[in-house]
Amino acid sequence: MSLTAIIAITVVASLGADLTWYALGWWRGPRLLRVFGQGSPRTAILVQRVGQAFASHRGAFQLSARFLPELNPIAAGLAGATKSSMRHFVCRGTVSAVTWAGAWIGCGYFLSDAITKTASRLFGLPMGW
Repeated sequence: MSLTAIIAITVVASLGADLTWYALGWWRGPRLLRVFGQGSPRTAILVQRVGQAFASHRGAFQLSARFLPELNPIAAGLAGATKSSMRHFVCRGTVSAVTWAGAWIGCGYFLSDAITKTASRLFGLPMGW
């Protein structure tokens, strides 16, 4: 597979998940945020802080939240709960997903030889297994 196809598939899958959380936030609003906060007392504090950060830095927050797995669904839910424009949400989500996918897939691509050699030495496997 080409790198472009891999990144495109990753972006589409990621946006599908984001749009699901966005729709749930739009539909259930504050109730959805309470569900996030019920996991543990620490999670409730995280949701409260995330809500404050989202309110003051909506665009930057959505672009960077993907790199922290706990925050990405909360950011998407908040965008829906605050009735953010779907067009803006999808545009920011696409930029964020391309950056995120490109970073991880690019690291794997460029470091694949080093990872293979290290794994071969650590586990005694022949090269090219």
